[in-house]
Amino acid sequence: MTKTKIDFPFYSIIKNLLLISSDSLAYLTSMFLAVYIRNMLPEFLYNIDFPGFSTQSYFLPETFIFLIIIIIVFIWNSLYQKRRSFWEELLMIWKSLIITSFICYLFLFNFNELLPFMSRIVILLLFICLIFILPLYRIILKKILFNISFWRTPIVLICKEEDFDKTIKIAHDFYKDFYLGFIPVGFLIEKTRQKEVLFLEEQLPIYNDIKQIPSYATVFIIEDVLAHDPLLISYLYSYYRKLYMLSYKNIIGTKGSYLFSERLFILTVENQLNSILSQLIKFLMDRILSVIFLLLLCPLFIIIAILLKILSPGPIFYSHERIGKNGKKFKIWKFRTMYMDADQKLQQLLVTNKELQKEWDTFFKLKNDPRIVPIGSFLRKYSLDELPQLFNVVNGTMSIVGPRPFVEGEIESLNASLLPLYAQVKPGLTGLWQVSGRNEIDRLERMNIDVWYIQNWSPSLDLLILLNTPLAVLSARGAS
Repeated sequence: MTKTKIDFPFYSIIKNLLLISSDSLAYLTSMFLAVYIRNMLPEFLYNIDFPGFSTQSYFLPETFIFLIIIIIVFIWNSLYQKRRSFWEELLMIWKSLIITSFICYLFLFNFNELLPFMSRIVILLLFICLIFILPLYRIILKKILFNISFWRTPIVLICKEEDFDKTIKIAHDFYKDFYLGFIPVGFLIEKTRQKEVLFLEEQLPIYNDIKQIPSYATVFIIEDVLAHDPLLISYLYSYYRKLYMLSYKNIIGTKGSYLFSERLFILTVENQLNSILSQLIKFLMDRILSVIFLLLLCPLFIIIAILLKILSPGPIFYSHERIGKNGKKFKIWKFRTMYMDADQKLQQLLVTNKELQKEWDTFFKLKNDPRIVPIGSFLRKYSLDELPQLFNVVNGTMSIVGPRPFVEGEIESLNASLLPLYAQVKPGLTGLWQVSGRNEIDRLERMNIDVWYIQNWSPSLDLLILLNTPLAVLSARGAS
C-alpha cells in the first residue's frame, strides 16, 4: 500500500523531464487540433487571417519557439518544481497559459518576418486547446507514475498525541490525492508508548524520537507541536532541505517580506474584499455567468415548473427572507419543494418529536422531511431547487459564489461577533460549503467554512469553487 519511489540522485531531473515531455506532447496535440479546426473554418474568416496558410509550416522547428516560451513561463511559476493539488495547479496552468499567449502574440507582431506563415487564428486555437489538453495529459502522466510508484514521496507526520485522530484524517486525505503524491509511511509523537497504528490495512510505525525518522522521508509538522517545542524546527532544519508545516489556524491572506537590518519577518494581511479590481472581476463574473446560465437552463426551468404544477398544485416558486450584504434583508427564490402548509406541519413535528427537534437545531434541515412534495427530494438532492437564485444574482442581492444565505438570528445564535464579517459579502448560489459536504456538516461547521472563505476570498478561489461545484452536485454528497 505505501510502496514509494526509489530515492536516487536524478529523481527530480527525471521527474521534471517527464512533465516537460507531457507538456510538449500536449503542445503537439493542440497544434494538430488547432490546424485541423483552422482548415474547417468558413472561407470568409480567412480574410482576417494572414495569407499563405500551410499545414506543413506549423511543424517546422521554428514554431517550437512557442513551446519554449511556455516551458520558461511554467518554470517561472514553479509548475515543474513544486507539487500542488490538481485544482491549485490547474489555476496556475491557466494563468501561465494566458501570460504565454500574450507573449506569443507580442512575438508575432514584432518578429513576423521570422514566422511569416504563422496564422493568428491557429495560435488562438492552440491556446484554447492547451487549456484543456495540457492539464489532462498531466493527470494521465501523474496517475501512471503514481501507479508504478515513481510519483510517490514518503512522508512522516509529526503531531501531538491529542491531535493524532486529526492527523490520521490528514494522512487519509494525502493518500487519496495521487496528484500530490505524498504517501504517509509513519508518524512521530514524542513521549508515546504506542509503536504502530493500522492505516489502510497496513501497520505504520509511530516514532517517539526524531532520529528514528527515515532519512528518505519528507517531514510534515502539525503547527501546534511547535508551540510546545519551539526548538524542533531548528533541529529538523539541520537535517532536511525542505519541511512542511500544517496549520489548523486561518492565517488570513498573508504575504511575507523582510526587514533585514532588524532580522524581522513582516507579514502583510491583505483584505481582497477591499480590492477594486477583484471586486470588479467578481461583479462581471456574477452578471455574465448568471445571464448565460439562465439562457442555457431555460428549458430545464420550464420542465420543472410543469412537473411541480402537475404533482403539487400551488405556486411554482417559493421565497424566503434572508440576510444579505450590509445586513440588508432580501427575498431568496427557490422552486417550491414542500406542500403549502409546510410551516404548520414543521411546528407540529418539532413539538411532538425531540429527535427531529435536535436534528433541526443542528442542521436547520430534516433528512427525511415529510413536508416535501414527490419531486421535491430529487430537486433538493441535485440542488435544482436553488436554480431560481440566479435571478437573485442578476438583481444583485446574491453572488454566484459566496457564503451560505442565512436567516435572521441564525448567526447570532452561533457567534454574534461574526455579523460584521458576513456583512462584507453577498451570499452565494454556491460556495465552499457546497463543495465541502453540504448537509453532512452542521451549522457551526458551515459557519467556520464561511468565515474561512470570507477571510481568504479571491477571484481564483471563486473560480476553483465554481469548477468543483458540478461534481459536488452530481455526486449528491451530503444532499437532503
